[in-house]
Amino acid sequence: MPTILYVLALPIVAGGIIARYLFLKIAHPIIWSPISLLPGPITATFWGSNLPALFDSKRSWKVHEIFLEKYGRTLRVFGLAKFDQRILTMDPMAIGYILQRSQTYQKPWQSRAFISSIIGESLFSAEGTKHRCQRRIADQAFGERNLQSFLPIMFTKSSQLAEKWIASTQGAEEGEATIETAMWVQRLSLDIIAEVGLGVNLDCVKDDSNKIHKTYMEMFGVLLKKQNPLLTFLGICIPKLQPYIPTDMFMTLRRCKATVYDFGMKLIDEKRRLLAQREKCKHRDFLTLFLKANCHPDVPQDQRMSDEELLDIVNTLLSGGSETTALAITWTLHYLSLHPEVQERLREELCTVQTYSPSQVCGDDEILALFESIDSLPYLDAVIKESLRLSPSIHSTIRVAMVDDEIPLSESMVMRDGKVENVLRVKQGQWIHLPLEAVNIDKTIWGDDAWEFKPERWEALPKEVSRLPGAYSHMLSFSAGPRVCIGMRFAHMEMKIVLHQLISCLKFKPKARIIKGTLTFSKPYVEEDWKNGRPSSLPLDVSRYLPDEAACI
Repeated sequence: MPTILYVLALPIVAGGIIARYLFLKIAHPIIWSPISLLPGPITATFWGSNLPALFDSKRSWKVHEIFLEKYGRTLRVFGLAKFDQRILTMDPMAIGYILQRSQTYQKPWQSRAFISSIIGESLFSAEGTKHRCQRRIADQAFGERNLQSFLPIMFTKSSQLAEKWIASTQGAEEGEATIETAMWVQRLSLDIIAEVGLGVNLDCVKDDSNKIHKTYMEMFGVLLKKQNPLLTFLGICIPKLQPYIPTDMFMTLRRCKATVYDFGMKLIDEKRRLLAQREKCKHRDFLTLFLKANCHPDVPQDQRMSDEELLDIVNTLLSGGSETTALAITWTLHYLSLHPEVQERLREELCTVQTYSPSQVCGDDEILALFESIDSLPYLDAVIKESLRLSPSIHSTIRVAMVDDEIPLSESMVMRDGKVENVLRVKQGQWIHLPLEAVNIDKTIWGDDAWEFKPERWEALPKEVSRLPGAYSHMLSFSAGPRVCIGMRFAHMEMKIVLHQLISCLKFKPKARIIKGTLTFSKPYVEEDWKNGRPSSLPLDVSRYLPDEAACI
């Protein structure tokens, strides 16, 4: 008899658990959501979502503008369905408050799990003590003095790419060649970060068959392909299940990570051997600094990074460190190709500073002086800022409230019941979208021409721009707060050196209609390629620029 009762009770208990889950996760958020009175758009169906419109590059700017005009700077949007109510805020004060409190507002575990499935758990996805420990060492690695020691690498690699493209134009009909610039710039950035970050020369610009470059191309390429949404979501939520989920994405990511980690482990073992042999190792690459700090006597054994964490750092440096800077350079080339008058004015300024040639024998002081001359060019600075404003590598970010809180607002909210609120009250677990790109092109802040590429605007910015909390010229392109992009200065230096080498000696014209595709990063795509799921690219018509007075390679 007891056995029969147990059998009968099991479905009742299971049904009760399922009913409770459905009530708490679906019914309760719809009926009693603490943000249900926030202004915001509605959806036609229960499964309706605002996310596609917010992320679709063709609609995103206009949708954010309409939402701002209709609902104000802070509103409610629907995520996966009506039970998934989220906050979207374009309020500068609220964004600054959230980003400055990285412990109170963290990345959702789902986002961290997704990032970790690609590049492992490191600076991009770690939280708490682990992130602070890694960040402390990384701050030393990305210090100005250490970065200056890598200037010769940046100049040498940039000149190699310029020579490569010049050779392509010389062999082309009428001296104009079509070059897939995005791929080559990505190789260049991978070369630079590999030598600066890991102390290894991959030589991707010269070696078309480089294994590591091909691995990352495959890794990021698979993210573009359509996947089974249920299996993908399951694998992201429960990473330990990924080896048993037979989807193309997870199988490719596992294979690619294994290749990178095999490469990384050999590199780590070699560096450990060198560190053990020398009392004072002069290597200043980032990985060596991490290894030195990790084995320092003052670091307790239980706080030292494991081999797995060190391998995640290798993966992060190679992927994130190359991809974001490469995209920034690529988008700048795109905008310059569309605006020949800006390109010409920039070239005139750049040609006042001699380009670097590998045949030159330069000491550290001469290299530093050359960079400082480039760094001081005002129009180059304006062009880079304008490109990063319109096309930051990261379209937006998400944070989740770890505790109940009240977020200050610069503009009041008119709630759905007519009440006016001057603070945003959030409950623990609330998701908040921070649309970084939308704030960068907000016409009420930047002016009516905010959607246009106009480097001249940086000569006299609207006063409203000073309200923005961004770490880089008030913009949010590198985020803000304790988790601001640690490679901001490094990216800035690389961009200036690469653009100086290329624009001084080459001219660029558009070849195809390019649109912005937003997935993991915001990338340029030939329109037809985006529709058909093909990889990101930026083909440009490139020709040599050689006036008598130019000091080119």
